[in-house]
Amino acid sequence: CGIAQNLRRHYSPYLLRAVVLLLLVANVINLGADLGAMGAALRLLLGGPELVYTIAFGVVCIVLETFVSYPRYAAILKWATLSLFAYVAVVFAAQVPWSIALKSTVLPGMTWDADHAMALVAILGTTISPYLFFWQSGQEVEEMHRRNAKPLCITPRAAGPELARVRNDTVIG
Repeated sequence: CGIAQNLRRHYSPYLLRAVVLLLLVANVINLGADLGAMGAALRLLLGGPELVYTIAFGVVCIVLETFVSYPRYAAILKWATLSLFAYVAVVFAAQVPWSIALKSTVLPGMTWDADHAMALVAILGTTISPYLFFWQSGQEVEEMHRRNAKPLCITPRAAGPELARVRNDTVIG
């Protein structure tokens, strides 16, 4: 069973509701931080009001999720992930002092002010999101229910059919 099902089985309904409420609050904060980061990034590119960009990103996401079919929306999001290669491009485009970058990777400097605290919350919030714990446990339960399924590293010949199944599930979704 997943986390929520185990909480429901073994603890009071009040605890389950409290945990789900905390999960909801954490997800809303995480969503707000992500939309705010997108608005800030667009402001860096175009200039203009960050708050308007943040709200526009939120509205666009809601409209797409509401009025675009799942297969089409999944395809849009898959193509949008290509934008993550911008991180790699920045490394090659910027004049990075590698000795300082490597030293700061091992021994980061931290100033305790609002900007650094916000960056730390953003990193931790997207890295250890409470939703991921619920999602991961649900995925593990789903995998356990699939009979005769072995890890692809043990049965590499099954990779092709398994990838086809995932693609079909995404398209049918």
